[in-house]
Amino acid sequence: MKKIILVIIVQYLIWLPLFGQDSERKPIFPMIGFDLNYSYGVPSGDLSTLYGNSLSVGTAIVYSTSNNKWSFGISGNYLFGNKVKPDVITAFRTTHEGLIIGSDNLLAEAKLKERGYFTSVWLGRLIPIARTTTAIHGIKIKLGIGHLDHKIKIVDETRSINQWYTEYLKGFDHRAAGPAITTFIGYEFLEYRGRIWCYAGVEPIFGLTKSLRSYYYDLNQASSSAQRQDFLLNFKIAWILPMYRFKKSDQIEY
Repeated sequence: MKKIILVIIVQYLIWLPLFGQDSERKPIFPMIGFDLNYSYGVPSGDLSTLYGNSLSVGTAIVYSTSNNKWSFGISGNYLFGNKVKPDVITAFRTTHEGLIIGSDNLLAEAKLKERGYFTSVWLGRLIPIARTTTAIHGIKIKLGIGHLDHKIKIVDETRSINQWYTEYLKGFDHRAAGPAITTFIGYEFLEYRGRIWCYAGVEPIFGLTKSLRSYYYDLNQASSSAQRQDFLLNFKIAWILPMYRFKKSDQIEY
């Protein structure tokens, strides 16, 4: 992650002097962009009792105003991770390397994975640090509201453990969901023609979720109806592919 951020910073330093060579300021138009992002997440609160660190990939539709200071967006992110702390199927494991006896009477391996998603709508503000004749860069701040959903997925690569393909599985996945708020603070760089539009920063997500299951089979008890406090701190990088809205057809450059 540190290497990726360092590459982005070096790229900025290389491009900025080139922007300054253009003596004519290019106009800035309202634009719509397609955001592609990647995050490394560190859980806290109730979320950390279930999972370790995770990754996420996401997309967003972004609208930037004519002065590029304000932006609005709709985002969706898919969460995934390989670190699940409670072994919810420990009762089914044999003493032989923790394998499980499948329906074919052969030993099979079942892995536990984290899966989830986060969707949101947000409002953003760019605080310019500097402008050149062709680019603007500065501190980006966003605030949004959305929906957080996460669960434990049991992966049976041999597809020989039949009990995992019934409603019985829901008693082990500890699925929870609920409303969430998110903020973002980071660094954004935008070249007016859209050749480079990217950002990097930190994105805290705070979800007030509740269990979607009535009973946990691994614990032999009813699930709690208490509200969970799930916190995820994402370190995010993104590249935005812009689509311009020109005011006049004679202003379009080919």
